[in-house]
Amino acid sequence: MPLPHRFVTMAASPSLLHLLTLVIVIVGSVFPPSLASVGSPRGFLESARVPEFFDWLTTIRRRIHQHPELGFEEYGTSELIRSELDALGVEYTWPVAKTGIVASIGSGAGPVFALRADMDALPLQVPCMVTFCPSKNYIVTRYSLVNPYPLEGAETQAAVHRCIASIDFMEKKLIPYPATVNDHQMYAHVKKVGENLVGEDNVHESPPTMGAEDFSFFSQRMPSSMFWLGVRNDSEGPVHPLHSPYFFLNEQALPIGAAFHAAVAMSYLDEHSAES
Repeated sequence: MPLPHRFVTMAASPSLLHLLTLVIVIVGSVFPPSLASVGSPRGFLESARVPEFFDWLTTIRRRIHQHPELGFEEYGTSELIRSELDALGVEYTWPVAKTGIVASIGSGAGPVFALRADMDALPLQVPCMVTFCPSKNYIVTRYSLVNPYPLEGAETQAAVHRCIASIDFMEKKLIPYPATVNDHQMYAHVKKVGENLVGEDNVHESPPTMGAEDFSFFSQRMPSSMFWLGVRNDSEGPVHPLHSPYFFLNEQALPIGAAFHAAVAMSYLDEHSAES
C-alpha cells in the first residue's frame, strides 16, 4: 500500500558536499513509514550506522567526489542518482532544470515535506594528496565580487597544477539573491529533532553570513529551514573551510546526516498526519 504522505526531494542544478543530502533522501524510502517503528530519531541513527548502510553511503560519496561536475553539467551525477532511485523503486521526474531530479515517495496526498540538495561540484583543483581525487582537471574559474585576485595570480597558480585559469565575474549574468530566512515553526521542528538525535549541546545556532544561497528561492515559496551538518574533527589534521580545495570530509558524520534528514521529514509527516 502507498504511504499516507508524500515525501519529495528536489535535486536542483545550481556543493558537492550537499549532494549527500539527496542521497540521504533515499533513506526515507527504506526506513519504516512511522517514527514509532524506530522509537525516536536515535532509532534512525542506529539504522544509519549499520555497517552495510554506512558502506553504501561512503561508496556513493566517493564515486561523486571522483567524478565532479559543474553546475548544469551534472550528467554523470544525475545518472548515478537515478540508478540508485531505480534500485529502490522510487519514482522521479527528470530532467528538471536540465540535470535536476524530483523524486517522490507516497500517495500524493498531504501533508507534504521536501528535502532539497545541490549536486554540483565547485570549480576547484583538489590536491591529490588523498586516496580519492577527482579524475578530471577543470579550467579554473572564479566567481566572486569580494577581494578578487588578479588574473596573473590565477594563471600562476593554475600553471603549478597544469591547469588553465580564467576569471569571469559574470557581471552581465548576475542574478540577485534574496536573503535566506528560516521559517520560525520549521526551525523549531528541525531544532527539536536535532536535539533528540545528538543532544542539545550539539545543536548550535548559526550566525548570519553574507553568502548567497540558492535555497533562498525555495524559502520564499514554502516554510523552510536551512541547517548545517558539522563534520569538523581536529584530530584528523588542519581544519579548512567548506569551499577550500583542502577541505576534508569526515565520513563518520554521514550516518548522522542521513538519520537527521530522515527523522526531520518523517516526524513532520507523522505529526501533521495526526492533526489532519
